[in-house]
Amino acid sequence: MSGERIYSYKVAELTFMVAAPECYDIEELLPSFAAFRVADVASTLRQARRPDEVALDGEPEMLFRFTLQYEAIEVPAGAVMVEEDDNDMGHTRLSKTWDGSYYLELGYHDRGLSGKSHDGIFIATPDFSRISASIATESPDCGSILTSMLRIAFAQAVILRDGISIHASAVAADGKAFLFLGKSGTGKSTHARMWLRNIQGSHLLNDDNPAIRLIDGKPVAFGTPWSGKTPCYRNESCPVGGIVRLVQSDADIFMQKKDVAAFVALLPSCSVVHSDSALQARLCDTIAKIIELIPVGELKCLPDNESAIICYNNFKSLIK
Repeated sequence: MSGERIYSYKVAELTFMVAAPECYDIEELLPSFAAFRVADVASTLRQARRPDEVALDGEPEMLFRFTLQYEAIEVPAGAVMVEEDDNDMGHTRLSKTWDGSYYLELGYHDRGLSGKSHDGIFIATPDFSRISASIATESPDCGSILTSMLRIAFAQAVILRDGISIHASAVAADGKAFLFLGKSGTGKSTHARMWLRNIQGSHLLNDDNPAIRLIDGKPVAFGTPWSGKTPCYRNESCPVGGIVRLVQSDADIFMQKKDVAAFVALLPSCSVVHSDSALQARLCDTIAKIIELIPVGELKCLPDNESAIICYNNFKSLIK
């Protein structure tokens, strides 16, 4: 399309497109995406199809198309707000229209949302396969806003591909990925650093939002362009070796979790539109399959070296 540039990326073995007017320097706005860019734009363009459409043999699987536009987008009258939150992306407000479309307004940092004021807004189809976005051109945070919007779109769209976007730190060791979950401030990044310090040959895969997908029936963890405050944007993948929820304590104690307890350990860390029953059902189905295949635990821990060693040794004994 004249006046438009197409950028193609592949995350968790899924390709998505970002289309923008030529005046936007997407490479400059999305530096964390560099390792995930794929060059075969012509092939990707042929794949601008919905997730429920069948791709031809040899063609990449298209997750979504994200179009950045000049034209303003407004939430229509009658749209119902379904979620509102303050998080690391800023202040977000999600609304839904009668046809199932989603409108996401984002107020970056501490500016919040006031009336119709926002730094960025997008409209997405119910399956998040088509997204159109408008970002305030004068915003100094344009790149951060675009990064957050893509993170939200990916997190929902990947659910329909037997995947989850999970708030966790992930470390690779012995050819497997180990994910550390917990509430903000629990010490996920600190525990990851303890692994890097004490587990020989380990390295950080992602420090905030790795993805997990079921590939050939097995859970595989992927690095992503979203890694929080730690610039770890590895385009790598490893079979999942284990997942543990961290709980601050005055002692280091590992407990294996199974069945419902394992499910409850994972669910709060997964990104999903809570009011969307279809997405919720697919997410729960994927989590149920994951916990059947890999060990899940809870680690009551101190921010010390011993916590990493105990966690690692317990997983070694549990891995089939």
